[in-house]
Amino acid sequence: MTYGVEVRGARPLPFRMENGVKVFQMETSVFGWTILPGVTVDAYGYNGQVPGPTIRFNQGDKVRIDVINRLPETTTVHWHGLILPNVMDGSAMITQAPIKNGQVYRYAFTAVQSGTYLYHSHDHVDRQQGQGLYGALIIDPQTPDPSLRADHESTLQLQEWLKREGLTYPAMPKLTPVQLLAAGSSTS
Repeated sequence: MTYGVEVRGARPLPFRMENGVKVFQMETSVFGWTILPGVTVDAYGYNGQVPGPTIRFNQGDKVRIDVINRLPETTTVHWHGLILPNVMDGSAMITQAPIKNGQVYRYAFTAVQSGTYLYHSHDHVDRQQGQGLYGALIIDPQTPDPSLRADHESTLQLQEWLKREGLTYPAMPKLTPVQLLAAGSSTS
């Protein structure tokens, strides 16, 4: 599947109610994402968009996010900055087994805080995040502060792409602290 330049990412993710739980559905996949007229990159994304859909719910809500993996490799989702049960953290091989191709993982928790956060892959992060597996997560406060009313709201997420010889790469490959130390050390 290829999406044209008119298609935007970060579209709101709808939910359905199941026994008092807000249930969201996300699917990872590889697709063509047009970033400029005539320039299409191979993206990894959630629900066919980069950035992934904006997930929004309220503090105190019971939430379940079903993630179906359609990538050619394993993946997870890390809910960056959220206070939640450790098994819902999404760190591959640390707090959960990676989601294999064709499998579903159900992330379930109660939103105990409010604020603007993000979610992203936490498996093969050097490639998956760099090619589009991230999105915004907004948790509205249980009791809004009337002094913080706004007439317009924007969430901005930036992405950089590198396309060379017909292949798409993360523009800035991420290095682990161990790789950075090894790259900075010398032997005599």
